Amino acid sequence: PEDCWMAIGGKVYDVTAYLPDHPSAPRVILPWCGKDADQAYRTKTRGRPHSVEADRLLRRYFIGELVAK
Repeated sequence: PEDCWMAIGGKVYDVTAYLPDHPSAPRVILPWCGKDADQAYRTKTRGRPHSVEADRLLRRYFIGELVAK
């Protein structure tokens, strides 16, 4: 929880500072730290997408592009 980065849509986000502000408990996000969270983000693991506002908010935490080696 003190260092949570994840990949979503080929981009990397550091969402560490957002964890306490997430509408659900941080435990919803923590399993995705250090992983490709694209599918989880797109479906909220419940089959429905995040809102447009969530997409805008996510941009604040963008730190770079995911590059495959």
